[in-house]
Amino acid sequence: MTKELRDSVLHAILGDEGGLSEHAQDRGGITKWGLTRPFLEAVTMHPWSDEDIRSMSRDRAFGVYGLWMAMRRIDQLPEDFLLAWVVTDFAVIAGERRAIRAIQKYLGVTPDGIAGAETQGAWHRLTDSERRAAAAFVVAERATHHGNDITANPSQSVFARGWMARLAKQIRACGA
Repeated sequence: MTKELRDSVLHAILGDEGGLSEHAQDRGGITKWGLTRPFLEAVTMHPWSDEDIRSMSRDRAFGVYGLWMAMRRIDQLPEDFLLAWVVTDFAVIAGERRAIRAIQKYLGVTPDGIAGAETQGAWHRLTDSERRAAAAFVVAERATHHGNDITANPSQSVFARGWMARLAKQIRACGA
């Protein structure tokens, strides 16, 4: 995807993620712009303190997300805002392997959670209407994931309202 598309997707995600969160039920611990310590340390390969996370600027978060997208080949998604947004947003919420497996299931390729050559080739062959259908499929997979997560971990229901608001926004976009 172009830098412009990547930037548009990240602006949409950062708008939903907001700033600092230190919610007791958040399994990721202290979070800013949707970025947790384990995620930050895995992507940047250096330790992050609570203060580092609290003081992280939006621009720094944007850079970390961009690096992560390149590392996981999410930046290789087709030049389509809707599809790139729903896959990337699902990856932010639930991990890139889960999000990539969701699109792989739609594509009919091996659902290994890795955006390798087979997956990239398949998603680049999608027509405009197929990309919209793929996006809707990914959103449905995400809804199922949230339902399963809340069932298995009832403490996570505190986040359901925000998750459902994001899903509703994406469902409306898929239908537009």
